Amino acid sequence: MFMWTTRGEGVTTSSGEQNAAPLIADELRAGMANGEFWLALQPKVDAETSGIIGVEALLRWDHPTRGAVSPGEFIPVAEQSGLMAELGLWVLRRSADLAIDLARRPALGHLTVSVNVSDSELLADDFVANVNDVLGSTGVDPASLFLEISEEALAVDSQLAAKRLMDLGELGMAISVDGFGIGYGSLDRVLNFPIRELKVARHFVTVAAIPESRGLAVMRSVASLGRSLGLSVVAEGVETAEELEAVRAAGVDGVQGYWFGRPVSHEKLIGLFDRSIAGSASPPPA
Repeated sequence: MFMWTTRGEGVTTSSGEQNAAPLIADELRAGMANGEFWLALQPKVDAETSGIIGVEALLRWDHPTRGAVSPGEFIPVAEQSGLMAELGLWVLRRSADLAIDLARRPALGHLTVSVNVSDSELLADDFVANVNDVLGSTGVDPASLFLEISEEALAVDSQLAAKRLMDLGELGMAISVDGFGIGYGSLDRVLNFPIRELKVARHFVTVAAIPESRGLAVMRSVASLGRSLGLSVVAEGVETAEELEAVRAAGVDGVQGYWFGRPVSHEKLIGLFDRSIAGSASPPPA
C-alpha cells in the first residue's frame, strides 16, 4: 500500500543535506519499531461550500537523525526490502482508528478517511483478507474508509483487479480511482468496476484554469460522466483561486489541494475543520 503521498501532491526529495546518505532497510525497520512514522491528513472539501467532507491519510517519517524523510526515498526501500506490506497494514489500521475517533466527534462524524493502495498490494493474494481483518479487529465502519487505487492498477491485470474490487465491495469498502485521466485506464474499465469516486489528476485542474483552453471542457465532461454514473468527482491538486473557480465551474463534487490546506496532524485537523465551518476558502498562512 502506498499510504505516503497523494499523487496530486507529488513526490519530493528530502529536505536537508543530512538525508544525503542512502537509506537502508534496517533504518526503516527501526523506524517502524520506534514509532517514528505518523499520518498527515490532507483535507478534502465540498466544492460548493468548502466544508471538509473527508481526509486523505499520508504517511510521514520523522527520522531521529535525518529529520523528515521524503516518501520518495523510503517507499522504494520498503518495496525492495519486502517491508511495504507491513508498513501499509500499519497505515490501514491507523487510518481505521482515526476514522473511529472522528466518528465519535459529533461535528466530525461525517468525515471519510482515504487510504492509497499500491498496484502490487491490491493484486496480492492476502490483500482482501488483510482488509477484512482490520475491519473485524478495529470495528470501523467500512463506509468511513475509501481505498484509493490508480488507473494503472486496473490495467495491470484487469480480471484480477475486478475480483479484488468486487470482494472489497462485498466488505462494504468504498473504492476511489486516483489520478483519473492520466491514461493508464480506459473508460470501459471504470464503467465495469465497483467504483464510487473519481479523483481527477492535477494536470487537468491546471489546464482547466488556463483561459480559452479546452481543459475546462474536459473537466466538465468528467464531472458530467461522474454524475451520470452516480460517482463523486474530486479535483486534485487545487492550489490557486483560479483553479478553484475553474473546477467549481466544471461542476465537480469535491476539491483537494494546498489552497484549502497542506497535510496536517490529527490535532491540527480539528482547527482546520472549524475554519471551514466559518466559510473560509483562503489558503493557510505560511
